[in-house]
Amino acid sequence: MIVYNGFEKLYSLFKRADISKQMRDKVAIFIGRLFRAQTIPDAFRTEIIDNLKELIRDLDKWIRAESVIALSDLEQNPENHTEVIKNINFIIVAEELRKSYEGDEESKSEILNMQEGHCNLIYIDLHQKKDDQLRKQIINSDVVDSLLFIFGSRELSSITYPLVNTFFQFSDRTSNEVILLFYSKKPYQPLFRLLNHSDSKILQRSVDSIFNILYSVIKSTQSLSHPHLEEIQEFNVIYKLFQVFKRSDVDIQVRDKAAIIIDLLYKTQEIPVEMRANIINYLLSLILSYDREVSNMTCISIGKLAQNPRNRADILKSIDLKSILEEFKKPLTKNEEKNKENLIKKDGYCNLLYVILQDRQNDKICNQIFSSGVQDSIFFIFYTRDLQSITYPYVDVTQQLSCDSIALKQMLYSKKPYSHLQPLLNHTDNIVILYAINSIFNILGYGAKQTSSSSLHPHFETISAYRGVYKLYSVFERNDVIKKVKDRAALCIGLLYSSKELDEIMRTDIISHLKTLVNDSDNGTKVSSVSTLNGLAKQN
Repeated sequence: MIVYNGFEKLYSLFKRADISKQMRDKVAIFIGRLFRAQTIPDAFRTEIIDNLKELIRDLDKWIRAESVIALSDLEQNPENHTEVIKNINFIIVAEELRKSYEGDEESKSEILNMQEGHCNLIYIDLHQKKDDQLRKQIINSDVVDSLLFIFGSRELSSITYPLVNTFFQFSDRTSNEVILLFYSKKPYQPLFRLLNHSDSKILQRSVDSIFNILYSVIKSTQSLSHPHLEEIQEFNVIYKLFQVFKRSDVDIQVRDKAAIIIDLLYKTQEIPVEMRANIINYLLSLILSYDREVSNMTCISIGKLAQNPRNRADILKSIDLKSILEEFKKPLTKNEEKNKENLIKKDGYCNLLYVILQDRQNDKICNQIFSSGVQDSIFFIFYTRDLQSITYPYVDVTQQLSCDSIALKQMLYSKKPYSHLQPLLNHTDNIVILYAINSIFNILGYGAKQTSSSSLHPHFETISAYRGVYKLYSVFERNDVIKKVKDRAALCIGLLYSSKELDEIMRTDIISHLKTLVNDSDNGTKVSSVSTLNGLAKQN
């Protein structure tokens, strides 16, 4: 296009007075699509973008849709963005969104096109952007109030996707501060009304908006139930969400979000019996989802549900350790796509184990995990699989088990854990390394209590057989690991040498680092460092 002066020729065609409006519009869209995220030249930037801004409220559906795509692409460029947002008066937009939707069909169509055009322009400005200032500006201009007025008062069939999709953008990719401002507009009742809409895309965006508000709030509170639970119960909407969840004619993403919303609302409270089993079974299936974000999010929230005894009983009832063991035993194949699915499913099962190992009241479930052979299978995975394909959920199961009673630590030690955990210290993922080194530290702590403080650590020879001390020191010396990893590595070495002189090569580094931990902000680290230094003082 550049070689043949194509852009200039297209602009000349756009400027011609003898072409049809349809041709002129298509040329403007074509220019917009060609430049995409590149800066449109000064000579025709304003004219092309202004034309596209007019086209997003055109009567022709195709023209409207294509102009939105063209402007969305252009918006990625800062200079184009400045031009797109220029001269938009959001107070006037809010007023026009409140215009009565009445008159004959032609009048209604004009009003709706105008309102959709305004919404499409806001959507273009906000979509996939973390611009809190712009969101605040638009919210404070009463645009959100006007959209909520439409959702709460207009006939559902006349509430269209561009209106609801634009509303969703205020809760997406934003800060808690913006969410609180957004929430101050009292969005729930109008949004809950949209749960009766027949359009699946509108239903999806309504549920997404509800979820974003609830999830943002729950991240900043430690309360046992969701702070908005009582408010939402006043609208008698939880059962409406449950009905949405049970519908077979909605997209799977809608069912997922409806189930997760119910989960978020109850948090650590008991889910009503009439929906408990359905919701819990579905949430457990989401932990096995191929969508990592959905799996991880569900894992966290169902872990909170498990803190309630009745919820926990239903969760445990639904988990089959035999199936988990069979899944872990499945070998990888030459089919990369199948392997990817296999690995994601195994990660999901590890997340399930993590859920049931949290906040447990007794050792029964841990004993079941040991006796089922699940832990042996995890160690086998550590031993046989390519190191970088081992993800943190596997290691977290071992870490959780290593935190338990002396009897369980003894059981874990009988599985010869060091030979399986030490290779993980060469991993590139800091979380994998941290969970592995935490497990080693916990088992070493158990070992230290089995003999007098003046005796050689009972696991010293076992660790040394795998050059474990030097692997721990190598991790400690690495520049690409987080502070917690360095701290734990130093503490592990200190435990092993509590009655033995530290090798000269590491003595100064380890003791100096342990001294810095005496005033650490983490109380557990502080206590461990004092105890470890006291042990080292006898020989070093």
